[in-house]
Amino acid sequence: MNRYVLSITFFVSFFSALYSMEPENFEFRLATSDDLNSLVCLMNEEGCQEEGIVIPPEKFRAVYFQNAIDNKELFVIAKDEEVIGYKKLFLMDEEAKRNSILEDEIRCKGAQSELLNKGTFFYDGVNEVQFVEFSEQQPSFKNQVYIYNGGDFTKKAFRRRGLNKALMLVALRAVKPKTEDYIAKHKCDAVSLVYGITGGNGAFSPGLSSDRTRPITRAFLPYAREIATGFDKESSQIFCVLHERYKAFKPSFDPEDNEFKPLSDEFSIPGAGVVLSFPIKHEDGK
Repeated sequence: MNRYVLSITFFVSFFSALYSMEPENFEFRLATSDDLNSLVCLMNEEGCQEEGIVIPPEKFRAVYFQNAIDNKELFVIAKDEEVIGYKKLFLMDEEAKRNSILEDEIRCKGAQSELLNKGTFFYDGVNEVQFVEFSEQQPSFKNQVYIYNGGDFTKKAFRRRGLNKALMLVALRAVKPKTEDYIAKHKCDAVSLVYGITGGNGAFSPGLSSDRTRPITRAFLPYAREIATGFDKESSQIFCVLHERYKAFKPSFDPEDNEFKPLSDEFSIPGAGVVLSFPIKHEDGK
């Protein structure tokens, strides 16, 4: 099987007892050009009403999705050949693109960087996610491998079924081989997930119930631990990720604009750029 093309059928019969619904079949996979019209319609009809996702100017939406499809950065949830959800996620292995995102969007690096919060998220797979804020300097990394956890959207009629989490897990699995290869080649000391969140998703309330970092931690921490354990078995006993949160703004656009250029900060939605990092040790000590 092509390591970058994953397609699974997710049976939600487990959730039927919770939501009194009949089991349904969903497909989770990389997006293809055949999905383009469905993706644009989903954004035009429902996605454009959401605060937390990037909505390009109307004339550039097809280009926005097509670029992500061509770069194998977009994953979708399909039901009966209709796209009902999508997620952007990719390994940031291109230096120029990585630097641009870290400096201009996440703002964890560069002249605009302003740290808002730092701490640790704990999750053992059984108990609830816990957050402890640091008042002192926490460990830092010099050579991280970054995974970009981009915008996602699920059609309102299909929410609260665990579909978005399932799609994120499929996307993370898809980039796992490339991530492991990158770590081995560059002797990375951490695997980091980066993403932006708005106030409505808990940007200014780290660790609280509104903070979207909590469900993201539940998906990312076991995944990062599995990767790290492949390089050092002692990592299997680490049940936390280091957290940094920076002042940032959701890239916002005028829907009528004839240029694909984000608005300035004063016209954008305030939020935060988040970096979750899991340490990696190499058995050779390097």
